[in-house]
Parts: sequence; C-alpha cells; structure tokens
Amino acid sequence: MTAVGVTFIALGLVLSIVLSFYVRSPICVPLFVYHLIAALFNWSYSLSHPADSIGYYAAASYSSQFGVSTKFVDWLTSRLRDLLDASYLDMFMIFHLFGYVGIIILYVLLRRVLRGEQQLGNALTTALQMVILLPGLHVWTSSIGKDGLVFLGILIFMWSAIRPQSRIFGLGVGLAICGLLRPHVGALLGFAAALSVVSGSDIRLGPRVVLFSALMCGLVLATPFVQSFVGLENLDTQSLVERIEERQEGNLSGGTSLDISQYNLPMQIFTYLYRPLFLDANGALGMVVSLENLLYLGLSLIYGLPALAGLRDRQDRFLLRFSFLFCLLATLALATTTANLGLAIRQKTMVLPGLLLLLFSVHGRRLRETVVECEEADALVSPVV
Repeated sequence: MTAVGVTFIALGLVLSIVLSFYVRSPICVPLFVYHLIAALFNWSYSLSHPADSIGYYAAASYSSQFGVSTKFVDWLTSRLRDLLDASYLDMFMIFHLFGYVGIIILYVLLRRVLRGEQQLGNALTTALQMVILLPGLHVWTSSIGKDGLVFLGILIFMWSAIRPQSRIFGLGVGLAICGLLRPHVGALLGFAAALSVVSGSDIRLGPRVVLFSALMCGLVLATPFVQSFVGLENLDTQSLVERIEERQEGNLSGGTSLDISQYNLPMQIFTYLYRPLFLDANGALGMVVSLENLLYLGLSLIYGLPALAGLRDRQDRFLLRFSFLFCLLATLALATTTANLGLAIRQKTMVLPGLLLLLFSVHGRRLRETVVECEEADALVSPVV
C-alpha cells in the first residue's frame, strides 16, 4: 500500500466520524473498520483466486473509453489509478468507500422503518446491528467493480424515495449510477418507481404527474439502449424467452454453477434468494453464506406476509411500496437469468435492501401501534380536570 491508500483510509475514518454525528449513532466508525477489513479480505483473496477486480485494475488507459457496464468501471478505474498513481491495494481503499456509504444509508433506512419516532429497545437494536454487520453485505460491496457502486446507487434512490417530491435530484443520481453500471437494473428502478407513483394516493396529483412523466420519458428514451445492452432484437415474448434461455445456459463454468433452466419459477426465485443452504455449500465461505441465507429465509417466513399486509401503512408508504415493487421485479428478472450461483450471491446485494426494509417494517408498525394503544390507555385512566 502506498500513501494513496493510507490517505483514503484516513479520509474514510474522518467520513465515518462525520456520519456518526449526522446519523446520531456511534456505529458508523465500527462499520467503517469492518468494511475496511472486508476490503482487505477481498484484496487478499483475489491474489490467489480468479477475480474481476484484477481485470479492472489492469485495464489500459488508452483502450478504456467511457461507456456503460464493464467499460465504465474500466474507464473509472484506469483514470483513478493513473491520476493518483495508485497500487492495486490502494484502489480497494477507494472503491470500498462506495459500498460503505451504501451500508450507512441502509442502516439509516432500517432504523427509520423500525422505530418511526420512537426509541428502539435493546432487543431491536441488537437485531439491527446483527443484520447490518452480516459479512455478505460488506464483502460483496468492498471490491473493485460494479457491486459497491450499484449498491450505493440503489440506496441513494431508496433514501430519496422517503420524500420523492423534494429529493428528485437524489432519485436522478441513484438512477444514473445504476444506469451506467447495469442499465437493466436502472430500467427496473425507474419502472418500479413509476408504478409506485401511479399506484399510490400519498403523493399529491401535481407532483405525481411530474414524477411519473419524468420517469416514463426516461424509460422511453432508455428502452432502445437497454434493449441493445441485454441483446434483445425485438421487444416481444419470443425474443424475451429466447434471451432468458440463453442466459440460463451461460455462466455455467466453475464450482458454484448450477443449471436453473429446468427449475420452475418458484424454485428459481428460492435458489436466487436463499441458496446455498449448507448441503450445496462449497467450502468455508459457502457455509458462512449459508448461515446468512438461513437468516434471510427465517425472516422471510416469519415476516413476509405481515410485511405485504402493511404496504398501505401510512408511515413511509411510498418507500415501502417502491421497495416491494423493485424487489419483486429485480428478483423475477435476475432469478430467471442467473445460472451461476456465485454470481447470484454477489448480485443479491441489489435486492436485499428492499427485502430487509419490508421485513423490518413489520416491527416498526407494531411499535407504533403499541405506542398508540398505550397513549389511548393513559388517556382513559387519566383524571378529568
């Protein structure tokens, strides 16, 4: 590591202290250290195993033209590397900051849907901290590549969805980040947001028309580009089915590959969200991932239906409605086209924020209902003056 890496570690530490004051929680500093350790693990692992980060760092400046998806990461990495004269490890110290900020935004959103305006109890605080410290969220967002940046873009978009009328700029930034790195994910973000605007009455008519028009115009303009990016010659059912089958047959090399083309849709979704589960785990890392998946599966079984029933709750209605629609659309799209389980484990970080927000919102709603009941009971027993 050179002085560049040390400088960005120091800047990240300062950022974590500032964020601690901003979000009023000391956990931001330990989260930075934890995410930094995840970045160091990723760097060490990539030295002896195949990794996309090596290819991104090795991209030559003269051949790295501005573009989307891999071209954008090549362009960004090569420019930062040459501008700062950064080593391979230095670049990890830069890129992991994107994922770290996304983790902090996720923590803020989870805390918001949990407590409303009330203070969390010890049990819920512990549960929240356990979830936000899950290794997968940190490992897959701390490497050189798309994952940390896309994760950040999605979380910026979700943070803006708290107050979409006044945070249109944030919506645009999140959409732009995802569109540059994974255009199909950007399109899903925009489509889910447009559906959320149309299907809800919690946004006034004027802002609803403006938001929906802007999102639909963006989708219409982006459709030809996304169509070209994903390799669809025509926007018809036959072309879509053929493309899905082609993607299912691809990426089947390596120890974490499995053929999902023979699975029915529920099994494809289950595989994408909750596998590996011990029996199909590969090595120690597979067992760690299995433990995380068991937690996600347990939370989904316990809180899944109550979360759907609470989508019309007045607290953060637009945010939760958007989280549900994006999680649903992204899971359907990715589960039916991702054949490589290792790739699914990484890309699942795109749908986990929405899933966790929905599941944790159940406790938030119950907390608010308990507070209201207590206030009503106090009012009944209070003496009349």
